[in-house]
Amino acid sequence: MDTKREISQSRKNQQQEADYDISNSWICNNASCRVIVPLDDSYCKRCSCCMCHAFDKNKDPTLWLICESGKPNDVEFCGLSCHVECALRKDMVWVNASGNLMKVDGYFCCYSCGKVSDILGCWKKQLVAAKDARRIDVLSYRIELSYRLLNGTSRFSELHEIVKDAKFKLEAEVGPLDGPSARTNRGIVSRLPFAMQVQELSSFAIRRAEYWSTNVARGFNFETSLLYVV
Repeated sequence: MDTKREISQSRKNQQQEADYDISNSWICNNASCRVIVPLDDSYCKRCSCCMCHAFDKNKDPTLWLICESGKPNDVEFCGLSCHVECALRKDMVWVNASGNLMKVDGYFCCYSCGKVSDILGCWKKQLVAAKDARRIDVLSYRIELSYRLLNGTSRFSELHEIVKDAKFKLEAEVGPLDGPSARTNRGIVSRLPFAMQVQELSSFAIRRAEYWSTNVARGFNFETSLLYVV
């Protein structure tokens, strides 16, 4: 009998806790998330951008930046994410290499906790998407985004020049990459005369970035050794 009373009381307590949670929380509107969010939070920290507080129904992780650990035993990160575009608009992507800012050239700063992380990984993801793109609007956007991510850099100037060349070749075909013509062109990439060259440049830039990442820890002088040969 005591066991039945304990079970009944346990269920009652669980129901009371559930009722309390509902009254002090809300459910994320994202159908692929639907997590219970504390009432004090104005957005879902699990799936939404920490800047604009919006979520994407079909989230493309290559278009998001995540505040995450960059090395073993690193605990100084919040795990929140934001749109790459939001980070650019809020000037949280740092490529100003003048004066005392040289040390943060090629990084982004988390809008929530302030942790500084490398931007090169996100930059490479844009070029991977560009070299595999089948539609012109996708290719145009990814090349333009990778250009903006390192525009003004000194630390990665040689890498940026490769993307700049790809951007120049593509704009000769489709016009300004930030213009409506390029952004809405759903034509097939393979039909563009310079498409193969643009995608080869994307692949080349990725290889050089990986080469840089491999050798930078050894104190290797990347800039003087970078041979711009496709």
